[in-house]
Amino acid sequence: MLVAAEFLLLAGAAIAGKEGFAFIKATVFGSLKSYGPPSEVSRRRYTVGLVLFVTPLVFAWASPYFGHHLPGFEQGQLAYAIVGDGLLLISLFVLGGGFWEKLRSLFQYSAHVVLPDKPAEAGTLK
Repeated sequence: MLVAAEFLLLAGAAIAGKEGFAFIKATVFGSLKSYGPPSEVSRRRYTVGLVLFVTPLVFAWASPYFGHHLPGFEQGQLAYAIVGDGLLLISLFVLGGGFWEKLRSLFQYSAHVVLPDKPAEAGTLK
């Protein structure tokens, strides 16, 4: 199916031409962009997203050591793994687009950290 989709994409580009294909691409991806995560989120939403992000990672690390203490873990490891993966994916959308950029910069060698000059005052977000 993936190969067929690529061939259909190339055929559509050939038939529509460069301008037509650019218009179709902008229309489709423009409508999908509205469903993406927001670029800025509140402090509370960011904190909840970080908890959702870290919980499956810590659980995956600790489960080989402490899994025998959890009820049904030995028989239902797949269910625990699916729930953990779901939490991880949900957390990426809760954290917003700013976190996606932070996460993406972890894998770019040329990325640099820019810290604010002074810390934000209590109760304000910068």
